[in-house]
Amino acid sequence: MTGIQLAQEIKKIRPDLPVILCTGFSDRMNAEQSEAMGLQGFVMKPVIKTEIARKIRWVLDKSAHAESTASQPPGAGDQDA
Repeated sequence: MTGIQLAQEIKKIRPDLPVILCTGFSDRMNAEQSEAMGLQGFVMKPVIKTEIARKIRWVLDKSAHAESTASQPPGAGDQDA
């Protein structure tokens, strides 16, 4: 099973689970394709620790923001201009 296949299977089971695909070489996958698959991140190896840390933080923050806005009742957070 490839990483792409694993990511697809994970998304079938848990579509809400953030997935970052990390690959060393792929002519079949890039950031745009991973986004089209519904993945939250794409990183090419070799990965620098700060780069992967930033990507993980960005994905977690994005996921937390999506969850908090989804759990608000309609109209919550609306501001009058």
